[in-house]
Amino acid sequence: MPDRKKAAHHLYREELGHLVAACLVVILYLSGMRPGEASNLGSDCLDRPVDKATGLRDRWRISGIPLKKRGKGKEGKPPPVDWVVPDIVAQAVQMLQKLLAPYRTMHGSDLLMLSKDALRKPKPRDRKLLRSSKTGYPLSVTSIGSLINLFYERARWQRDAIAQTDASLTQAPDYHIKPSQFRRTLARFIARQPFGIIAGRLHYHHVSTAVFEGYAGSISDTFALDVEDERILAGIDILEEMRSDAQAGWRAGPGASRVLAEWEDVREVGLAAAVVDTSSKGAVLDNSVRKLVQTVHVGSLSYCVFNVSNALCLTERAKSSPGASPAISMCSPDKCANAVIAPCHVPKWQGLLEEVQRLSGTARSGPQKQSLRIAIERYEGVIAKAQGGENGKD
Repeated sequence: MPDRKKAAHHLYREELGHLVAACLVVILYLSGMRPGEASNLGSDCLDRPVDKATGLRDRWRISGIPLKKRGKGKEGKPPPVDWVVPDIVAQAVQMLQKLLAPYRTMHGSDLLMLSKDALRKPKPRDRKLLRSSKTGYPLSVTSIGSLINLFYERARWQRDAIAQTDASLTQAPDYHIKPSQFRRTLARFIARQPFGIIAGRLHYHHVSTAVFEGYAGSISDTFALDVEDERILAGIDILEEMRSDAQAGWRAGPGASRVLAEWEDVREVGLAAAVVDTSSKGAVLDNSVRKLVQTVHVGSLSYCVFNVSNALCLTERAKSSPGASPAISMCSPDKCANAVIAPCHVPKWQGLLEEVQRLSGTARSGPQKQSLRIAIERYEGVIAKAQGGENGKD
């Protein structure tokens, strides 16, 4: 504002740090990048190449050096990989490019992110600053954590102030954020969504990107292993939820009894010995637990605890092929012996029933009315059985 006094430089640095932190949160959460990989990005890391076949701009890509890549290039260092990212991540990178451009010029740095030391007001012969900062003023992983937590405290303070006058808002929790948890949170989200990465891609608006490119950078990146670890842990949670539901009287779906019996057989010994390892080896579990958990697939209408011999979605030829897996588009949750319908699935079935009932009101031909009537009976039967109605429990 013209009539406002110029803010002290330390306040300017503080506000600038909050903006950098906001950009960091977006980049870390929606790219699948590790904090150390983000801190090493160059200022020219963002690109949107032209597709030679169509002449159109391709997807946004961030090029950087992975931290856990085994292969090495000619100079003994891992070659760069590309992370395909949505527009909002590209915007965050562009913001950092512009925001810190004067400081890169001042210090001769080519890094995208700079430490807060680089933002200090320069003083003649500031030897202490020169000694305490690395060449190029890189932003360390520790500093990333500090910036993000300061930003969270600022946001928390603002929310708490608003919550005092707005009863619809609750106070933000007192919480310490670890930069590494953003990547893990993304992996956890993908693992627990119906159809996994495909649903995650759509949720995060990666509609035009390849399934794996959008989250895992290059195929050699270990993000896929993180997702698999989370899928195993999600499978344990789902099986435990099924067990709790059954104890409360909820046991629905053709496969419920079989799955619960198998889970009871392995959980007492196997689950007690389960250890979650944060190293590259991932989740360490008893083999019997892992074998069952890996068959759990999340679906929008049911959980599929896959047993190839029971699968109605596969042809006999498909069942005999190595690595047979569920055919999502051919799923029959109310008929297949692999299906377990949980309370969370009932609203989806209810939605299908309401849609078919609406269509039946406008049906004209006899075959059309008959088809809709069969669908209504099917959905009503599933809902009644799931809720312990006239059809009873599995």
